[in-house]
Amino acid sequence: MLRVNGSNQYINPEQVDQMAPILDQFWISSISWTEEKASWVELSFTGSDIWTYGMIGPSYSSIEFILDDQTLGTFPQEQEELDYHHLLFEQHNMADTDHTLRLVNVEGEGKRMSFDYAIIQSEKTFDKASSLSTPTSTTILSSSEDSSPVPSVNATQSQTINASLSNTPALAAQITSLSSSNATLATSPESAQADAASSSAAAALAALPTQYSLSQLASLKDVYQFHWNPAAYFVISFSSIVALVFGWFIIHTYLKSWVERNRSGTGKDLEAGKDNGNGKIQSSGERDIMDTMALRIGNPMNPKKNGQPNF
Repeated sequence: MLRVNGSNQYINPEQVDQMAPILDQFWISSISWTEEKASWVELSFTGSDIWTYGMIGPSYSSIEFILDDQTLGTFPQEQEELDYHHLLFEQHNMADTDHTLRLVNVEGEGKRMSFDYAIIQSEKTFDKASSLSTPTSTTILSSSEDSSPVPSVNATQSQTINASLSNTPALAAQITSLSSSNATLATSPESAQADAASSSAAAALAALPTQYSLSQLASLKDVYQFHWNPAAYFVISFSSIVALVFGWFIIHTYLKSWVERNRSGTGKDLEAGKDNGNGKIQSSGERDIMDTMALRIGNPMNPKKNGQPNF
C-alpha cells in the first residue's frame, strides 16, 4: 500500500504478520519505521524539554539526531532483545521557543529506525493557553523529495500530531506538550538505560496537570495513619449497635420457631385430628391410645353383631 506525502514503501504480508500481534504496545496502537538509508523524520515544536520514544532491537540502525541544524551525534540502537518503549533521545533546559529535531536513519540497507511518539514540556504553551491567546502550532516534515510538510495542527495545552515519515509502512507520531522539570542528555544506549528511571519519572511528572505543586505530589507517597476522632467513634458505635440488633433478631426468630416446633401436639397431629363430639379436637395419637384402652377394658356384652349380643 502506498502512502501519500512521498512514501514509496510497501507493507508486505510478512511485516503485517510481524507487527500485528504487538501493535497494542505502541501509542494509539501504531508504529512508524523506515529501512532506507538517510530517510528521516523531523519534529517542529515549541518547548524547553523533549523526550522521544521508539522501538529498538536486532537489526536496528543507528540514528543521527539533529537539533536546530546542529548535529548532536550518532548513536547505535541495535541490541539483542526488542524494547518497545525505548527512550531514543532527550534534551532539556532549552530556550522555550521554536525548535526542530530531525532523526536520520544512518545505516539503512534493511536496518530499521522506528519512531513512536514524543513528549514535550513547554511552560510558554501553557501560559498561552491559560491567557486564551492564539494556539501554538507544531509541524512534522517527511523526507520526501520536496520535503513537503504535513499540515500543521493547532493545540492549546497539548499538541497531538499525526506525522508522515519517509518510506514508512505506517505512522502515527504523537507529540504532547506537557509540563515537567529535569535535565539529562542521552548520548548512547548505555547512558539512556542508566538514566531510564529518572527519565521515566520526569516524563511521568511532565504528564501531570500543572495545578499540583511538588509538595502536593510528594504527599501522595505518605502512608495514612489511623487516628481516633469523633467520626471514627460514631461509625464504630453505630456499626456495633446495628450488629447487636441484627443478632438479637436472628436469635429471637430461631427461639420462637423452636418453641412452636416443641409444643405438645404438632401441627400435623392437629390437622389429622377429629371432633370428639364435645367440641374438642383429638389428635390421631390420642385416638389410637383410647381405642387400645377400650379393647382392653371393654365389656364383652358391649360389642354387638347385627344388633344382637355376641355370646
